[in-house]
Amino acid sequence: MDRGMKITTDQDLALSVAYRLAGSPNKAMCRICKDVIESKHIHDWVSCKGGHIFIDGGKEYRHAGTLKEDVSVKDIIYCS
Repeated sequence: MDRGMKITTDQDLALSVAYRLAGSPNKAMCRICKDVIESKHIHDWVSCKGGHIFIDGGKEYRHAGTLKEDVSVKDIIYCS
């Protein structure tokens, strides 16, 4: 994993949930900065304006996580 991502137990859980949600729009909101981000295609890695969370994968798969140690995947709100 690159881009400074730290794998945590929370992220592993988020990834397992993400694969079950494949096919739906890949949008999320950061609870911290309230930024709504969307990954539109498989290689579209997007982070919130505050650099707290990221999403990737477009409609193929939903890969999401955190970019800062003090942020939890609980700070990611998935949008339909």
